[in-house]
Amino acid sequence: MIPKTEQAALVLPIIASAIVGVAGPIFAWITGSSAILLDGLFNLAYCLTAIFSLQVSRLLSQGSSEDFPFGFVQFEPFVNMIKGLMILGVSALAFYDAIIALTSGGRTVVAGLAVTYGLGAATIGLSTAYILHATRRHFSSPLIEADIENWVINGVISSIVVGAFLLIPVAEGFEQTRFLTPYIDPILVLVVIVCSILVPIRLTWASVRELLTIAAPAGQQSDARAALQSALSELPDHEVDLRMARVGRTPLMLVHVVLPAEFEPGRIGDLDRIRLGAHQALSERFDNLMFELVFTAQRGPANTIAMVAE
Repeated sequence: MIPKTEQAALVLPIIASAIVGVAGPIFAWITGSSAILLDGLFNLAYCLTAIFSLQVSRLLSQGSSEDFPFGFVQFEPFVNMIKGLMILGVSALAFYDAIIALTSGGRTVVAGLAVTYGLGAATIGLSTAYILHATRRHFSSPLIEADIENWVINGVISSIVVGAFLLIPVAEGFEQTRFLTPYIDPILVLVVIVCSILVPIRLTWASVRELLTIAAPAGQQSDARAALQSALSELPDHEVDLRMARVGRTPLMLVHVVLPAEFEPGRIGDLDRIRLGAHQALSERFDNLMFELVFTAQRGPANTIAMVAE
C-alpha cells in the first residue's frame, strides 16, 4: 500500500531502518563482518534522522508561530545536513577500521549468515525506495526525495555485500586464492564507502547552501522573473529587483518593484490587486511560496535600507 501523505510516508523509513539497524550489529557480531556492521550503523543513522524528519514534517504543517514568525522551513535542510554529517562520520570510522584490518592480515567472516543478512537488507532497502518513489504521485517532499536516494544506495550496497560474500566460498575452494578470503570484508567496506560517499557529501552541501540562503539557481530565478513580467505588465515603466533563495521545499522571494517617482496609484486596492496577481502567477510555478512584494521609487540596495530605517 502506497502512503498518500508525507507524514505517513516518513514512518516507513523509520521502521525499515530500525529493523536493519538492529539486525546489522547482531549479524556483524555473529559473522565477524565489519561491512555488515557498517551497513547496520548506516541504518541506525537513518533511523534517528527519519524520526527528526517526521517531526519536522509535523512542524511544517503547523505554519508560523509566535516564536517562529517565518515558520519552520529552516528545519528541513538542517535535518538533511545532520543526516549527511552522520553518514560521513560513520564512513570515516569504517574507512579507518578497514585500513587497520587490511594492514593486519584481514578478518575471518562466516559467509553463509553474511549472505542471509545481505539478501534481507537488500530486499528491505530496495522495497522501501520503491514505495517512497511511488509517493511522488500524491505529493512532493524534499525530505522524501533525500530518503529515496539514500534507500536506493542502501539497497545497492546490501546487494554488493551479498555478491562479495558469495566470493568467499569460491575463493576458499581454490588453494591459489584461499589467502584472499580474510581481505574480502575490509575491501568490501572500502568499496561501499567509495560507492556511497558522494550521496552524503552532496546532501550536506545542498543543505548548507539552503541554510545560508544562497541565491536560487539561475533557471528558477528566470522562471520567477518571467511570471513577474506578465503579472506586472499593467504598470508603467518599472524595474524588478528580485532576491530569491530556497530553503527546503520553500522558495523565499523578496521583490522590489521600482516605479518612476512621479507614479501616482489610483487606489491602494489597485496595488493590492497587482500584488495578489503576482503572488498567484508565482504560486503556479513554485509550491510552498513565501513571498513579499514592495513598491518603491528607490533603486538598488538603498530601498531595503530605507525600509529598515522607516
